Amino acid sequence: MMTKNMFSLFILMIFVNSNVLALEIEGRRCFVQKTRQAGICMNVDNCDYAKDLLKQKPWKRPQHCGEFIGIYPLVCCPRPRSEIVCQTFHPPKEPCIKPEISGGEKSLSKEFPHMAALGYGEKSSIMWFCGGSLISEKYILTAAHCIKTKNYGMVRWVRLGDLDLATDKDDAQPQEFRVMQTHLHPKYKAPSHYHDIALVRLDRSARFSDYVQPACLHTERPVPRDMSVTGWGKAEIAGSPSSHLLKADIYYVNHTTCAAAHASVKQTRLPNGILNDIQLCAGHPEGRDTCPGDSGGPLQYKIYKFLWYF
Repeated sequence: MMTKNMFSLFILMIFVNSNVLALEIEGRRCFVQKTRQAGICMNVDNCDYAKDLLKQKPWKRPQHCGEFIGIYPLVCCPRPRSEIVCQTFHPPKEPCIKPEISGGEKSLSKEFPHMAALGYGEKSSIMWFCGGSLISEKYILTAAHCIKTKNYGMVRWVRLGDLDLATDKDDAQPQEFRVMQTHLHPKYKAPSHYHDIALVRLDRSARFSDYVQPACLHTERPVPRDMSVTGWGKAEIAGSPSSHLLKADIYYVNHTTCAAAHASVKQTRLPNGILNDIQLCAGHPEGRDTCPGDSGGPLQYKIYKFLWYF
């Protein structure tokens, strides 16, 4: 006869085994019958598509992957188009188990192959004042305020695959481009810090290699706690710009803390404070952060050894 303790243990084993199976299924590929799209099995709470279905009246049931994590079912969630495109650039690789630690230090060769330097002025004397991220063969994602500067005019040049902008003795394979077109977010209005984002179109396609690779766009609202920033900006507020690409680890900061920290920012820049729907904060207790010259560069995290999301 099964005792009460044995019964409790049996129930616990079922619960644990169910969660283990769910963890094995989570992340597997699936196919969303309704939309005819490739999908991924994930927690319903992380799938905007599934939550939208449940909000409809009458509500509609998302496609179930067959298991639960706790009380949350795993559902087949359509993969964003940007993620599908990203996988054409980056075949599956082994997960990066141990994150690399950095803090205001020099980046390694080929460590950030999506990094772009944005240049201004004549070709004989280019000034590199902003950063950006390669997201496809011909497009750089950057900040809208980097498109036109007060003293040096429009952005005219982009350099990919470089590590130290001041030398050709480093382990790098730079590719230089002219800027053909720029596209600012339609709601961006300087000096406001809202919608400060833009695209830069190159004059030709970038050649992908170990030194030049596009990053993938993060499309879900939840973000990892641990992230990093990179740029050729000043190593110190009062210092000179760094010719060598720098990196620093920073952390996600919740909206309440972020809003309080920016409460004193000029009304012309943040008239409505920090908007949680379109902005997020990241920083470090030791003061690690971006500096002048880092504008337009990515806030990023790594999921594979050479695959960055931002």
